Amino acid sequence: MKFILFVFVSLFHQFAIANMQPTILSKDVAVHVFQEMNDEYTKIGQSADSAYLWAYEMNRSFRINSEKIFIHYTEAFNHIIANKRKTSKCFHQICFPKLKGWEYHVANLVKVEGEKMAFDKTYFSEPITQSEWISEFIKDGEDFLNEVGDQYIEDILVELNSPILTDNERQKLEGELNLIKSSKNPVTGSYEIKCKMVQEVETHFSEEQTAWCHTQITDMYVWNQRDLAKYDPYHPYPDAPKNVKKTDFKKGILKSAYKNVGNLYNLTEWLEKIALETFSNF
Repeated sequence: MKFILFVFVSLFHQFAIANMQPTILSKDVAVHVFQEMNDEYTKIGQSADSAYLWAYEMNRSFRINSEKIFIHYTEAFNHIIANKRKTSKCFHQICFPKLKGWEYHVANLVKVEGEKMAFDKTYFSEPITQSEWISEFIKDGEDFLNEVGDQYIEDILVELNSPILTDNERQKLEGELNLIKSSKNPVTGSYEIKCKMVQEVETHFSEEQTAWCHTQITDMYVWNQRDLAKYDPYHPYPDAPKNVKKTDFKKGILKSAYKNVGNLYNLTEWLEKIALETFSNF
């Protein structure tokens, strides 16, 4: 069965590989490929590791050119939603309370009969549409905002009347107030969290205080948020090489990702095969 699928997908792959266009799968093949994704990668490690390994293994086993979809959470989202507007006090690098929140989450994106579907086996039992995937990762925040949004507006207005606010504190409070107010649908009266699609991660970093989140689609060779520095010449990480686009999976990243997910068997197996493949350097 796996051999038949390999031959079938290869027919699409030979046309897509030249320009690295996403491979288009039928629904039946997509379901099978999803089921073949290694469940072990869902247990520990970061989403960047599991998504990188799944992209690599789908490409090597089924010749599938996939993409990645990122959801980048802003500082405003994590402060207002994840941490309920609480701040942390630090002493000698020990901070209390410990703040919550995600910087980002990433999943594989595969074209299924012309529609982009998220393959995120950590959280879902089947492929779901791109829009469904995004909604799933903001719905809890949206529900929370509908519970506290009106109260938060009142609280911030009171805080803005404090005579001891610094300019930075006032600016941050005004930013929170504007963000919450602008999220309220004037027709339904409910709060809605929207994630703008961005082309460059720099846009996300420049809107940390004025937006809730951003989404970004990349090719399958991207590993994590920091890795996007190699695509974005304006990225704020000063030590990252700029505007260098990958054209293959990286040997060093694969080794690190296999270790991070705790899959020593696959790491050993991969190391045995490494001489048979050509990889780019880390």
